[in-house]
Amino acid sequence: MDIIPAFIPAESGDLFSVCYKPTTVVGYVLCVPPFAEEMNKSRHMITMQARALAEAGWQVLVFDFHGCGDSQGLLEEASLPLWRSNLLAAFNYLTQGQTQLPVMLWGLRLGVPIAVDWMRYHAECPVTRLLAWQPVTNGKQFMQQFLRLRLAASMVRSDTQRQTVQQLKDIIASEGTLEVAGYNLSATLLNDLEGLDLSTLIPCTETTVGWVDVVRDEQADAAPATRKVVDIWRKQAIDIDLQTIVCEPFWATQELVDVPEMIALSLQWLSRVKEQAVV
Repeated sequence: MDIIPAFIPAESGDLFSVCYKPTTVVGYVLCVPPFAEEMNKSRHMITMQARALAEAGWQVLVFDFHGCGDSQGLLEEASLPLWRSNLLAAFNYLTQGQTQLPVMLWGLRLGVPIAVDWMRYHAECPVTRLLAWQPVTNGKQFMQQFLRLRLAASMVRSDTQRQTVQQLKDIIASEGTLEVAGYNLSATLLNDLEGLDLSTLIPCTETTVGWVDVVRDEQADAAPATRKVVDIWRKQAIDIDLQTIVCEPFWATQELVDVPEMIALSLQWLSRVKEQAVV
């Protein structure tokens, strides 16, 4: 396996990427990253999964969106249409037009609805599989939780007036940007991400989905929000394999956490999909 860092040319500026290239390629995997600090917390798990996929013959591309990580640009310049163009550039760089092999999008957290949104805009790009790690099902709720990080930080300072999420949104709307947990969030990006909702974003019927939800114990079922989306997708004839796993939410823990069981679960799902395709 070769591990190749590179900058992908994009209309908004170069995107930093790492390609995991096996000796013999059985398919392509494009990782759609999570948002903000969840990306930093998840990098080690993404690296572990990318290596495992490459060892199984999948050529994997991990990249940073415009304004994120080591890619060029500023986050306050970002928008969902811009990130769609980033994804297209990454897709083309990964596949080089060789789409006769299976292509999979692998999203983590907010990366899942971003991936499904992109698939709707680029149906010409053949994606046959979607691996979804703990998807954010509702962008509005997710961004409200993100804004609460700003509220939590202000609560420990006695010289600041307590605010509400709506007041923070009003500030962003009037001033254009707001710093939240070290990230400059723009009104445009906030509105774009709030509009992502997996109950209305539905993959094409040819896409096979492997969905992994983290639960607190072995008796726990997937979250109600997950069940709602899965039921909607299945009614649209989407083939979904919903799996649950008991582990730490590594994208949000204080210390870095390895979850090899999630990697093994993902590889097992891919193996089952391959066997079904052969049959």
